[in-house]
Amino acid sequence: MNIKPGQVITIIFMTFMTVTSLFGATLLMKDIIEAKNHAINLYYFVDHNNIIQDTPTSTTPTIEEISINVKNLSFKYDTTEDLKILDDINLTFEAHKITSIVGESGSGKSTLIKILSRF
Repeated sequence: MNIKPGQVITIIFMTFMTVTSLFGATLLMKDIIEAKNHAINLYYFVDHNNIIQDTPTSTTPTIEEISINVKNLSFKYDTTEDLKILDDINLTFEAHKITSIVGESGSGKSTLIKILSRF
């Protein structure tokens, strides 16, 4: 069997291209699976039964001129008797503005969104 140097280079190049393509496909599959998991979480968030219950002193945040104003909002879960997740917060979400809600894990970001999504 007579193999020429050009054929060896071609085989090495083709092997490299095949491995690179397979690696790219695995990265794409990882992203697809991650996107599917995020979609499942989003559907769960939207379809989840409302566990937030109004109390006799609850008030509805006011909506004025398309802006959302939250005044003196406090919230605690029934299981956390001594710990308020949200404690007397005031927020304004201005119309046509993008607002980011950031904070440490357990600081009440998701709870705030769940409360706001009810209105």
